[in-house]
Amino acid sequence: MQSSITQRIILSLIVLLVIGSTTSLAQSYPRDLFEQARMLDESNQNLTEAITLYRQAASLAGEERAMAAQAQYRVGILFDRLGKADEALGAFQLIVRDYA
Repeated sequence: MQSSITQRIILSLIVLLVIGSTTSLAQSYPRDLFEQARMLDESNQNLTEAITLYRQAASLAGEERAMAAQAQYRVGILFDRLGKADEALGAFQLIVRDYA
């Protein structure tokens, strides 16, 4: 009987650890995307890929609104650097609309 209770407690702890680590990974994923994009951005490499990564980070940011707004801002800056004024304007308008 005691062995069965011990096994249930151990199983419950394992489940809690797995759920906790999955939640932590989900929260760090948008930050990782943002950092990958920032590295491409700052090294002036593959700006189109940086835009894609910033957009993904912004859409997955959830409660991290400041990071999402910063990612969206960087999208606008990169479109401007690429000479795509209309896309840059659209990115900046999203900031005003979604993060004002």
